[in-house]
Amino acid sequence: MKSAVLFLGDSLTYGYLVPPTDSIPARIERLLRGHGVRTMVINGGVPGDTVEMAARRLPYYFEKFPGISTVVVFLGANDFLLQEDPAAVEQDYQNLIQDLRGRNVRIRIVAFGPLPGFSASYQERFAAIFPRMAELAGSELIPFPMIDIVGRPQYNLADGLHPNSEGYRLMTDRLWPALKDDLIEPAR
Repeated sequence: MKSAVLFLGDSLTYGYLVPPTDSIPARIERLLRGHGVRTMVINGGVPGDTVEMAARRLPYYFEKFPGISTVVVFLGANDFLLQEDPAAVEQDYQNLIQDLRGRNVRIRIVAFGPLPGFSASYQERFAAIFPRMAELAGSELIPFPMIDIVGRPQYNLADGLHPNSEGYRLMTDRLWPALKDDLIEPAR
C-alpha cells in the first residue's frame, strides 16, 4: 500500500464548521499533490477529543490504513479548555507516543497554546509538555500555528476559538514549512 500521513487531533484538525476541503489535512494533501506526491492524508480529527481519547482511536486508523508512515499530532486544546492536570495530560501524551513508536512511524508534535484569557501559570505548565513530547517522539517541536489567529474575527468562527476557512489557510501556511521535507522526501 502507498504511504499515508495521519493527522491525529481534535476539532482544530477536523476543520470544525468549515468545508472539509478547508481543513489542515485536506490543504496539506493539495500541497503534496502540487509537488507530485500521491501520499494519502488522513483527517483523524474528532471534535471534543482529549489526548487520552485520541490515543484510544489509534488502532482503528492503523487497521483501516496500514500504510501510515507519519503521524502529525495536534492535540491538547480540549485538555487545556477543561483545565486538565498538566501532569495527567503529559502521561496521556507519553502513552500515545509510546504506542506510535511501537508502530515504527515518524511522529511530529504540534504545540498547543498560549491562548488569551487563561491563567499564565496554567498556560506555562501546560506549554512545557510539548517540548518534552517532541523530544520523546524524536522530532523538532512544531510551533503553535494559531498565534495571532485565535480571537481575531477575520480568522475565526463566532466562538473566537475555532478558525474559519481563512484561519485554516494561515495555519496550514505555518505548518507546511515544518512538515514538507518529512512528507515530500520519504514519498519519492
